[in-house]
Amino acid sequence: MSDSSDWYTSDGYDKVAISAQGGLAGRIFHSQIERGISSNDHYSKVLEIGALSGQHLPYVRHTFDTWTLSDIIDHPTGEFDDSRIVFERQDAHALSFNDHSFDRVAAMCVAHHLDQPMLALTEMRRVCRPGGILTIFLPVEPGWSYNLAIHLTSIRRARRLGLEEEALRSRALQHRNHFDSLRWQFNEVFKRDQVRTFSWPLPFGGKYLNMFTSWHVVRSEQD
Repeated sequence: MSDSSDWYTSDGYDKVAISAQGGLAGRIFHSQIERGISSNDHYSKVLEIGALSGQHLPYVRHTFDTWTLSDIIDHPTGEFDDSRIVFERQDAHALSFNDHSFDRVAAMCVAHHLDQPMLALTEMRRVCRPGGILTIFLPVEPGWSYNLAIHLTSIRRARRLGLEEEALRSRALQHRNHFDSLRWQFNEVFKRDQVRTFSWPLPFGGKYLNMFTSWHVVRSEQD
């Protein structure tokens, strides 16, 4: 039986994952970390953590000079035909970039996969410049609303493609961090910063009624 990390290097993940699809659910997921950002904004240097093959790029609202896609494993960046977009293999727990290197740091579905989320969040904050922003998507997992959505979309699609066992196994092994723990770690790492959180579909209700939250963090001048 293959290691669960193979799921992310194969085309199986792109075939079934909500965040990799162009449907309504995928659009909602990706649009969440663009909340609070407009087409009038410009972030010169952007780093995306856990970017896979760049599925989030079509949803970006602002202008930029360079967008660095990064992931722990190699992924093809596809035919972007855009010299501003580059890929670097990076470990979120030990980013190779200098302090304050980026104007924006973004992460889609990453935190629940990490071995040491607090360390990775600290690294993301370190490479973001003072006054820059960090935008992070955090699924409310485990939570009945999020689990229902996953089973009605990704798992259902995997079943039709004969990939259900692989999808369930990978999710069980890779989604190792639960929402309450991650929320505490987010609050601890960003306690000196200006933080706004958005929940979907409701602005209240926590993990019982919402599927996910997005964090919009303006990094303070303090280290």
